Amino acid sequence: MNYFAKQSLVSCLVIAGAMANANVNLDFRPDSQTVAVGDVVNVEVYAVSDSLVNQGFSAGDLLVTWDPAFLNPISYTNAGAGYPWGNSGFIFPTLNGSLSDGSAEWSFERQLFGAIPQATPAGLKLTTLRFTAVAPTTQTTVSMPATFGGRNTRIFDPFIPNTNIVGTRDSGAFVAITLPATNISGNIFLQDTVFTGGFTRDIQGLVKQGTTTVGSFSILGMTSSSASFTASVSGAYTGAATIEFDGTTFLRRKLNITLNNGTMTLGTINMKNGDISGDGEVDGNEVDAVDIDLVIAAFGDVTDRNEDCDVSGEVDAADIDIVIANFGSVDE
Repeated sequence: MNYFAKQSLVSCLVIAGAMANANVNLDFRPDSQTVAVGDVVNVEVYAVSDSLVNQGFSAGDLLVTWDPAFLNPISYTNAGAGYPWGNSGFIFPTLNGSLSDGSAEWSFERQLFGAIPQATPAGLKLTTLRFTAVAPTTQTTVSMPATFGGRNTRIFDPFIPNTNIVGTRDSGAFVAITLPATNISGNIFLQDTVFTGGFTRDIQGLVKQGTTTVGSFSILGMTSSSASFTASVSGAYTGAATIEFDGTTFLRRKLNITLNNGTMTLGTINMKNGDISGDGEVDGNEVDAVDIDLVIAAFGDVTDRNEDCDVSGEVDAADIDIVIANFGSVDE
């Protein structure tokens, strides 16, 4: 062997030795998340350099354990991965006879004759593990054990065969699982409105359990007498509740509902008009003489104001007629 060949060999051995001494850490992301029963839980896996420079590797095996009472089954996707693996998946049968028993081994290897994958200081995304949330819990953990069932979590050096360079392993990805949200929908109908004056009206909605507001919605800038609404209430709240509708010259509506961790359609909610004085706050929650007096005082006004009940663009006899027609009506 000539001098230059010897020097080249020495350089390769030095590089290989340096690579063998470098570690690649394994990280789950995000560290914690909250989902609802039935949601897909995504746990991304990253290879992270333990230094300020990139570190190469050739292949690896990742052991994963979880509680099948809360998360099941396991699957994966390489969409968004930082390297196009030559081969990857639940390849070896030792832990993968069932992907619903709470343990699995995901393996991966570089492309033959392809570039060497590099663990960066920020992290190279290897894959995304996927589960389905099956039951509520304050916390369940996806873990990455060093050994399990006779197998090992490991990362292989790209130059020295069978050399494990795995460094630290993530302590676990923590998942809180709630019951599904209650999703409420319906339509608002503003009675006695024509909306020809270019003005708008707003409706606010609150979902309450007792005095606690657990959900809300807003319909802002209505330019017609009807509009749809949706409200979502966390699955942490179930059972009896109320939904209240309130806004501008319309008497408040309150409906009793039952939060059911599912879909609830309320149909059309009719809002009665004529509460000029401010949604019942001044005159005892009803349409009364105070409201008639306010319309008469503003008669002929063409600015956007509550006395223009029908939103025609002018306070006129039609607005007085609306108040009279609804005289004595109260908040529900």
